[in-house]
This record gives sequence, structure tokens and C-alpha cells, in this order.
Amino acid sequence: MARTILYIRPLTGSVSQSGREFAQTEQIRSCTQAAIAAGCSAIRRDTDGEPQLVNAPVMVEPLSGSDKILRDIIGNLQAVDTLVVASLQVLGSTPSKLVANLAKVMATGCRLIVVDMPVVDFPLIRRIALGFTHLEEENERLANQLDAHLVSRAEQMRLYERETRKMIVDQLYKRGVDLMDLIPVSEGRQTSKVSQEDPVRGRHLKELRLSLEMSGEEAGQLLEAIGEKPLSKAQVSECETGKASADRMDNYETAIRAEIARRKVASRADRAIAKATNGQAGPPLTTGEREYVERVLNG
Repeated sequence: MARTILYIRPLTGSVSQSGREFAQTEQIRSCTQAAIAAGCSAIRRDTDGEPQLVNAPVMVEPLSGSDKILRDIIGNLQAVDTLVVASLQVLGSTPSKLVANLAKVMATGCRLIVVDMPVVDFPLIRRIALGFTHLEEENERLANQLDAHLVSRAEQMRLYERETRKMIVDQLYKRGVDLMDLIPVSEGRQTSKVSQEDPVRGRHLKELRLSLEMSGEEAGQLLEAIGEKPLSKAQVSECETGKASADRMDNYETAIRAEIARRKVASRADRAIAKATNGQAGPPLTTGEREYVERVLNG
């Protein structure tokens, strides 16, 4: 049975919750109108008399930086199906990812409707997009250098902090000052808590999240991928200000870096697939092309 699927993906640029919701609503509206105009599915009238699609699921990607739902959709597409998206940007956040996903969609033989593009000319799109892959590679190289520099600086700051504290304690001890006399018993627990804060690491974690173009709510959900309980927006804020426990900050950083690593691998795969496709609407990878992709991924 033929299906009409509306794929909605949060796009970067809307920083507020209301802005993201409005953008999502506009995507659904434009996709619905395009599908109705193309006669993709049966329609019905809602209470306001407006036409609505029947049996046309709206698939929404929960995370702006993810494409998990899209991969599931592509894996189940049939030649009789119709996939509707609001813009080419929905299919990929980078040129190579766009070409790779577009090639996979067209390889299924399904009908693809892009609302803001009357004709989907895959060879032309591929030719233009691949002209920007060198910028992707340069961006990845610079991002790796910056990440390594930030990690090094954060470690240097922690080392400097430890050495400074040790020097102060040693100097006070040599002068006969007992630090325990300076800390009231009633405030001991509070002082201990404050001393564990790490604002430098918190700022670094926030920079990592922003590099992924993810909101605090979205970043908190990443912990599910490493088998941990998701963090709320408030808990993510605590991590990014250095006020969370060391264990929670460790888990948050692990989840963020795992997502960064996943995107880097996916980006390399997308570039390999995009370069391997020859602009045909058939299967995007031959046996030889798959071997080429594997060589690229294995470094």
C-alpha cells in the first residue's frame, strides 16, 4: 500500500522553544499543502473546513543534530511511497550528508517532493554540493585542533589550580597556620561543596554543546545513548556552570563527545558516499564503491 510520509527536522536558527515550535508547525503546514496539491493521499476536512491528509504520518526528528528518524524512514521506503520534506536542508546539515541521504532516497525509487524545489535534479545538486566538501574537511580539521587545544587548556588550568592550592597550604603550614581553625564547623560542608565547583570545565562543556548546535534539552537526551538517565535542562545548566557533581559532569562530557565522534564518522561516510555516487538515480553504491567507503572509514 502506498504511503505518504511527511518528514520534519528542526533546523538551526531558532533559539527559543516557541521559535522552534513555530518553525516545525510551518514545515508541517507547507508539506501538507504540497502533498495535497500533488494528490499524494486522500484528504478530509477538519472542523475549520481546511483540507487535511488521511493516513499520512508526520515523522518529526526529536534532535536538531540527529537523523535517526530519517535513516529509519529510508530503510523502509518502497517504490510506491512518497516522501515530503519542506526543504533540501531537511535532508542534511552538510553538503555531503545532503547528497548521501538524497542518493539513498532516490535509490528506493520512491517519489520525493521538496516543497521549495519544484524539480529535484540530483546530478545538478550533487555537482554543486560536492564543490563544498573541501570546506567540510577543513572545518573538521580545525574543529579537531580547537577541541584538542581546549582540552589541553582545561587540563592546564586544573593543574595550575591544584599547584596553587598546594603552594598556599604549604606556605600557611610553614607559618604555623592550621587551616582547620579557619573553617567554622557549621560551614564546613558548604565550604567543601563550593571548593568542588569547576567553572572552567563547565564553560568547556557548554562550548562542546554549542558546537553541536544543540539546546540544553536536546543535549540532556544524549545520555540515553551511553546507558545513563537523561538530564533535565536545569541539570545540564549545572554541568555547564561547573556546579554539578564530578560523576554527572563526567557522564555529560562522555555523552557529548560520543555524539561528536558519531557525527565525525557519519560525516566521513557521507563524503565517501557522495563522492562514490555518479549522479544516477539507481543504487548509489556498487561493490567497488562500498569498498572505497570502507577504506575511507577505516582511515
